Amino acid sequence: MKRNQATADERDKTCVDSMIPFLLFFGISANIMSQDTVGLTNSIILSQHTQNFADLWSMGVEVTTKDKLECAMYCLYNQTGCQSFSFDLQTGTCHLGYCIIPWPNSTSPTVQLYQVQQPKCESAAGFQVYTSGNISACLFMSQDWMNFTDSATQCEALNSTLMSLKFVEKLEILKKNAADTSYIGLDDMKTEGAFTWHDDHTVIQDELKPRLFNPGEPNNGVNEEDCVNFEPGNDALNDVTCSDVNYYICEKTCFYF
Repeated sequence: MKRNQATADERDKTCVDSMIPFLLFFGISANIMSQDTVGLTNSIILSQHTQNFADLWSMGVEVTTKDKLECAMYCLYNQTGCQSFSFDLQTGTCHLGYCIIPWPNSTSPTVQLYQVQQPKCESAAGFQVYTSGNISACLFMSQDWMNFTDSATQCEALNSTLMSLKFVEKLEILKKNAADTSYIGLDDMKTEGAFTWHDDHTVIQDELKPRLFNPGEPNNGVNEEDCVNFEPGNDALNDVTCSDVNYYICEKTCFYF
């Protein structure tokens, strides 16, 4: 091999070494620096996320790339908010994402996750990390009552959304910590029966409903129950009238964990 034909690993190392001053400048801790880091500009660092129970909050963009650096380039020059990506060492598949999120199942050993440094859960703003099993959530549990629409608006003002419960483990968080009936981020106001999560606008999976809702719910009551709350007495979800006033729970989906 000619001396100027560096291997992919050597190129990665050179890229990382050249970016260490910027890593220090942006206050990225030593344990992050010791991980695999992709530095591509003077101001953006993508560091590898190494916790097992995590996954990509995907943007639905998939490409095949020759290496993780090319995958990172797709992310950094994407114009729709890419802040993270996954790269499969075996297949070369590159997925772009919004952030890395807690996930109940272990990540495939061939898939590497990278992210721009995410903010910590902001305790000063009233948010706190709650954990059940392998799932953690950054939540704000309100101390005041509002109707559903005002609750969603208040969460947006806190740069968050009403809480989503796509895993049973997150229901366990509410069972242990929610002191009173509280709105969560699920409603079918747009299409009757199609309950949609606020964080990513996906419809709840049918198999998840009996694991989250009270028996016989959601039932639309008197044809006006389009919003959902958590009821501590029943330890489950229930569809209710959106004008009802309840406490509410906001969630920051993207946070450092």
